[in-house]
Amino acid sequence: CDTVRAFADRGKLIEFKQMKFNKTFQKVVNDLGRSWNVSSELFQKLPMLTCQMYMPSASTNVVHQLLSCKRVRSCKVPACSYLSNGLRCTDMCKLRICNNKVPESGDREPELERADSEDDHDD
Repeated sequence: CDTVRAFADRGKLIEFKQMKFNKTFQKVVNDLGRSWNVSSELFQKLPMLTCQMYMPSASTNVVHQLLSCKRVRSCKVPACSYLSNGLRCTDMCKLRICNNKVPESGDREPELERADSEDDHDD
């Protein structure tokens, strides 16, 4: 880690403090540094470690809010968690009028239709 200035634009001190006070994380990092071979048990713990490093305050409620998008009244930044994260709303979006949903297979975006029609011409 001496050659890495930060993790995901966050200083290493935050991650160091998380590791310092969490025995599970200490064991995972310690076991990870022992061998090139990673056991399946250790491999299953790595996502937890990674998520904790990059999203320490995330909880199931935050994830559920992101998926359901039910706390907002419009798809506008910063209220819509999808737009704030650069994502398209899913079918789980509870809004009646949502301009941020992925178009259905029959409702293609105009740019894509134009590009397809230009490719279909034989010159």
